[in-house]
Amino acid sequence: DACLKLAQIDEAEISYREALSIDPGNALAYFRLAQVRIGQNRLKDSLDYIEKAMELESGDQTRFSKICSFISWSK
Repeated sequence: DACLKLAQIDEAEISYREALSIDPGNALAYFRLAQVRIGQNRLKDSLDYIEKAMELESGDQTRFSKICSFISWSK
């Protein structure tokens, strides 16, 4: 994601929160917020967002697998 690649963490967080205000079921926005938290070295805080993304994507095995891979990578 461009905001995260450019290390614009604050702008990224605002964008993802806006996305969630429009669509609270947006698993990708939760996943990206988890990445923001990891970028801020707030690993424990990222887990809440990861869990929400997984909850929303449990029916989509491809995205669920990607989230699980991300969790393994971030440990």
